[in-house]
Amino acid sequence: MGQIRPVQVHRILAKDSIDERIVEIQQGKTLPFDAFARRSEPKERDARAVDERPAALDDESLSEQQRALRAERFRLGPDR
Repeated sequence: MGQIRPVQVHRILAKDSIDERIVEIQQGKTLPFDAFARRSEPKERDARAVDERPAALDDESLSEQQRALRAERFRLGPDR
């Protein structure tokens, strides 16, 4: 959370292990989750319902810490 750069995740699975069963369970939950949680009726009705990323988060003159702080402030809203 709060990551502002792309993250690469490697999943290492061992054959004939509990990992295979966990992946099967996760795949079975993906479809219902996508159908329920990934859709947003307000977003589909009006693109203005989704906040846009402020340009200040891409300011290369800021340090990584400053950009992360701005990203968190943006995420939390103007009252924080």
